[in-house]
Amino acid sequence: MEFHIFEDDMTLASIPSVTPRVSVRAIIIEDDTIVLIHNQAIDTYVLPGGGVLQSETLEDAIVREVLEETGLRVKQADKTLCVKEHFHDSIWHHHFYSVTVGKETEPLTLTEEEISLGHHVVYLPLSTALDLLSNHKGKHPYSKNIHQRELIGLLHSL
Repeated sequence: MEFHIFEDDMTLASIPSVTPRVSVRAIIIEDDTIVLIHNQAIDTYVLPGGGVLQSETLEDAIVREVLEETGLRVKQADKTLCVKEHFHDSIWHHHFYSVTVGKETEPLTLTEEEISLGHHVVYLPLSTALDLLSNHKGKHPYSKNIHQRELIGLLHSL
């Protein structure tokens, strides 16, 4: 399943001819608790995940990103949705996965950017996460867009 989001005043006809950037996002829910990443510097919440490397599959990327960002090992990942974001200067394809993880944890392997953003793993009741992604106003100019994308992916993955 695909879902399209457009920057203000864009239509399918105005999509730029650029190579899409590809990412993966993990929905990890256990006992009505969901794993989110809080980027404290910009007060924005996202699902664990990130960019797909040129040499890896989507499935390899979701395993790597979940381990790096949460310390959790993926046992199973089922693709649920692709959200395609269209901007005047870029296109993003975000592949959402419903993920089952093991109980054991590993140390996080964060990038310099994630460290500078104040990357913090949070475990929240699902109802709290839905409220945050629906209503929270972060400090980043695109926080609303980011939260909307994550909410769409989460809702379509439940």
